[in-house]
Amino acid sequence: MSGKARPETKNLTALCRYFGLPAGTDLEAEPLFLSPLPLGESQRKRWLHERIDQMDAAALQDIFSLLASMLAER
Repeated sequence: MSGKARPETKNLTALCRYFGLPAGTDLEAEPLFLSPLPLGESQRKRWLHERIDQMDAAALQDIFSLLASMLAER
């Protein structure tokens, strides 16, 4: 394979939907494989949950007000 065949736009869009990537993600231009952070919605939620669970009480106290205001229902 020479790598000259490009995936169709509809297939790239379907990949973005499948992995829960933000709308408008350009899989041909953005180096997603270099990101140290999770990309999909479920992976991001899991990542956040794991980090919060690992925090000690003092660290959680430091950021709780900020998180509470960001996550408050509007």
